[in-house]
Amino acid sequence: DGDGDGDGDGDGDGDGDGDGDRRSGRGTLYVVGTPIGNLGDISVRALDTLRNADKILCEDTRRTKALLNHFEIQGARLESYHMHNEFKRTSSVIQELRRGQQIALVSDAGMPGINDPGGMVIREAVGYEEEIDVVPIPGPSAFLAALVGSGLLEDSFQYCGFMAPKTTARQKQFAALRDQPHVLVFYASPHALVESLKDAVEVFGGDRRCCLGRELTKLHEEFQRGTLAEVLRAHVDGVRRPRGEYSVVIEGRKEDSRQEVTEEVIRRCLELEMAEGASPSVAAKSVSQSLGVSRKRCYEVSISMK
Repeated sequence: DGDGDGDGDGDGDGDGDGDGDRRSGRGTLYVVGTPIGNLGDISVRALDTLRNADKILCEDTRRTKALLNHFEIQGARLESYHMHNEFKRTSSVIQELRRGQQIALVSDAGMPGINDPGGMVIREAVGYEEEIDVVPIPGPSAFLAALVGSGLLEDSFQYCGFMAPKTTARQKQFAALRDQPHVLVFYASPHALVESLKDAVEVFGGDRRCCLGRELTKLHEEFQRGTLAEVLRAHVDGVRRPRGEYSVVIEGRKEDSRQEVTEEVIRRCLELEMAEGASPSVAAKSVSQSLGVSRKRCYEVSISMK
């Protein structure tokens, strides 16, 4: 997107580069996408933005310093901005932006704000739209790479973030999505991958097609395609060993493939609600709404759990 010949953000008219925004006198927060593995994926526009920014907010200054050194960008002012200090740092960043500073925001990889720090300062900056511009500089994304490489995308998709870490919460998460017609895209950690696939088979059904992507854009990039049952079997049998973070793509429900919600799924969802203090009747109502099953059925299961 940095060839300047037709995408509207590189034609020198001052609407996308650092110099144009400096002339306006307004503060600008640039949300800059960085490579997720292959450094060749960074855009010319991203490099120009990082080169011209007054300051770069980094999830890890060491990672960003290495990126800048690779592209021979010297003298950049780096400051840490991560999940442990974003609440404390956001207010001062907003004040700097209101004074006209040009600030770039990066994460360790991919687009800031998508399962990475950055969402808080972006939301705050948008609240000062009379004084601050928020300018996204698009870049690589693991879940989008997995989605287009899966072969499952037909029309629409839903990005669902990370799979819940515990079985009960994960089954509830899946159950709420089971009847969606969209392709579903998740991130999954390697240590929970097999259990996550088992839950997916139980809730979505083993015949749902899926695709696992790992090491995306890197030398050992890999896609594993098949049904949920087939992919699970490959990992359980030891044919494949989970390594690195996964992007998991699961096809949406077809018109003739509505899955029956099992009592076990209802029970686990109820356990989660009741563990948080809900009474059986309140838990039954909540689970009924999220799973799309009758409240009476959920209540009967909750009573049997006593």
